[in-house]
Amino acid sequence: MARDFRVLEERRRIATELPWSHAVLRALELASYAALPRHDDAWVAARLGLPGDEVRACLEALSRAGLVRWRKGRYVATAETVDMTRGAAEPRQRLKAHWLDVAASRQRRGDPGLYSYNLFSVARRDLERLRALHVRYFHELRQIVSDSRDPDCVALVAMQLFELGASGSLRRGPAAPGGSLGRQRRRRARSG
Repeated sequence: MARDFRVLEERRRIATELPWSHAVLRALELASYAALPRHDDAWVAARLGLPGDEVRACLEALSRAGLVRWRKGRYVATAETVDMTRGAAEPRQRLKAHWLDVAASRQRRGDPGLYSYNLFSVARRDLERLRALHVRYFHELRQIVSDSRDPDCVALVAMQLFELGASGSLRRGPAAPGGSLGRQRRRRARSG
């Protein structure tokens, strides 16, 4: 039991200290990676927009943690998972901030993608409805990802929904993932 906990904590540490490690893991699940004659760090790096040394550091950490294995000239993801919904809040906050930073950086560079926002005024009761909608959307998104077969790309969804100027006023739900959703208003909504 104590060993299992240490393994889990090590895997969580890798996820927060090397956040790209789990993107690398996702790249190893691609059908096009499995079709390669042998592993190629540069191929993985190109799929994620990363430098090769970052990919190498991630693969070494993933291997030490038992999240990948070397088989027939390439890495294979194990069935192990890392539950980041539990444990200390601060590492989870860092991980979320990392992926929001990645999304912002890619948007600033003009990379292809769907980058949206909606700035609006709304009744607090409707903000709670939006929070519930946001959580339902996130759960449905995760179900689609779970059901997806023969993956051929790695994608990021970075969502946030919060009240400006108020700390903690939006009720925290069991899986408040983040994002921005809302009804358009002619005069008071601003979207992009």
